[in-house]
Amino acid sequence: MLWFLILFGMGLVAAAAYKARNDTKDRKDKLNRIQAEIARREALEHFKSKEG
Repeated sequence: MLWFLILFGMGLVAAAAYKARNDTKDRKDKLNRIQAEIARREALEHFKSKEG
C-alpha cells in the first residue's frame, strides 16, 4: 500500500512539472508572437514615413 502512495505522489509531481513546462512554453510562444507583431508594425510605419 505504501509503494502505491509513493508512486501516486511521484505521478502527481511529474504531472505538475509537465503542466508548468507547457504553460511556460505557451507564454514564450505568445510573447514571441506579440514581439513579431510589434516589429512588423514598426517596419510598416518606417516604410510609410519614407514614402510620404
